[in-house]
Amino acid sequence: AADPDELARCVVAHPELPLFAIGGLGPHNLELATATGCRRAAVGAAILRADDPAAATAACLAALAGG
Repeated sequence: AADPDELARCVVAHPELPLFAIGGLGPHNLELATATGCRRAAVGAAILRADDPAAATAACLAALAGG
């Protein structure tokens, strides 16, 4: 699972890199990643296993955009 403390450390230590949070993330908890300053995430299962993949994708994008 994504570790918010480690992700925050990486965001600060490597601002030049396009860091992606990965591990157990989806629309229900992407704020854990965005709170660290990360604006990218791997959310494969959250979309592929969703009843409505298009809605799950939209929700993930909205969460990553801060809304």
